[in-house]
Amino acid sequence: MYSSANLFFWSNTITILTETTLKKRLTQDELSVELSQFIETEQWYRHAINRHLIYTDGVKFFAENGGDHGAYWFIDKVACEIAPLLKSKKEHFGCINLCVGVIDKNQAMVLVTDGNDKQLAASHIHYTDMQAGDWKFYLMRM
Repeated sequence: MYSSANLFFWSNTITILTETTLKKRLTQDELSVELSQFIETEQWYRHAINRHLIYTDGVKFFAENGGDHGAYWFIDKVACEIAPLLKSKKEHFGCINLCVGVIDKNQAMVLVTDGNDKQLAASHIHYTDMQAGDWKFYLMRM
């Protein structure tokens, strides 16, 4: 929980972060409905570390609104672990399922398949504040 005493400095500007300026966390249903609105993208985003990974508005929205503090960790996992794995296995397509709340409320599984149910990788996330659900993403190697 943030108190109104938190200060963020940028150049010569001071912004005071208060309870009213914080975004409300979306529920599982709200996040799902919002994500269903992303059927194409207006802008592409390049990952800061893996410059070969480019993602869409919908993935960015997921990263900004997943959990209490965002889910950019998931994009980092895709960029640093899953994309290189697909490349090493010479796979041009991957289906990534982030299954939250199946094992425990604050745990998740990341399952990577070739899109035809051939499992390529699986990993356990021991803690996440991500909304429960089965979140599906697709990765294409060009």
